[in-house]
Amino acid sequence: MSPVLIARDNMGYAIPPIAIVLVCMLGSGVLLVILYGMFRYYGPVNDNEGFRPMSEEQMSYIKEVRDQNLKDIAQESRRGLHAGKGRAYGR
Repeated sequence: MSPVLIARDNMGYAIPPIAIVLVCMLGSGVLLVILYGMFRYYGPVNDNEGFRPMSEEQMSYIKEVRDQNLKDIAQESRRGLHAGKGRAYGR
């Protein structure tokens, strides 16, 4: 048989080529995580991170929305979700 027609299993490598690609991808992912951690540790400090205190207008709006949601939930529970109405019964 001619050497040209002989099938090459792993192209001369000890492990399959797909394993080489996967090892490279995993290695680059690990390197990326390590570099990100180093940047977060040694990088510039950003004082703008985190939540800012809410204004009085925002607090009152959130309270209104929360109260309205509680009223809606109470109304639904009084009416009963499975009393023949709603999506479960095709209406």
